[in-house]
Amino acid sequence: SKINPRGSGHSYANVWGYAANGREYALLGADDGTSIIDVTDPVLPKVVAHIPGPDSQWRELRTYLNYAYVVTEGGSPDNLIGVHIIDLSNLPTSATLVKRYVGRLNLGTVHTVSIDGKFLYLNGARNNSSLAAMNLILDLSDPINPVEVGAWEQSYWHDSQSKNDTI
Repeated sequence: SKINPRGSGHSYANVWGYAANGREYALLGADDGTSIIDVTDPVLPKVVAHIPGPDSQWRELRTYLNYAYVVTEGGSPDNLIGVHIIDLSNLPTSATLVKRYVGRLNLGTVHTVSIDGKFLYLNGARNNSSLAAMNLILDLSDPINPVEVGAWEQSYWHDSQSKNDTI
């Protein structure tokens, strides 16, 4: 069965899988936020939640434990986006935006995100002023309250992959 969770006229940028309590979900980066779709029965997919976000053709996401971390290049100087942290622990009933992490830089936009172990890597992060893009590493020991543990400002990274202590 086909599903267009936001209706016609919408576009999608990224998808990530998540499983919990014997159910499977597709987390979908839509142009207007993040859609969470129960795909346990692939013939009858069901939209469980939609977390609104700024309009953008680009939205990336990854999961750690029972949280989704979502970034986008959408937003405006008056609307700091940073990283949306979505609690997935109440699925299949609901999912909730629990925090917008903006950190010390007042993050506005982030191009891509990756996770290795308990570390979240933000690539192409910018605040909403004139700050050039940088790359940040956040410790997710407390998943709702990430802590910046590293930054690389010398060059722009479009994307990254890490394993243990190497990025």
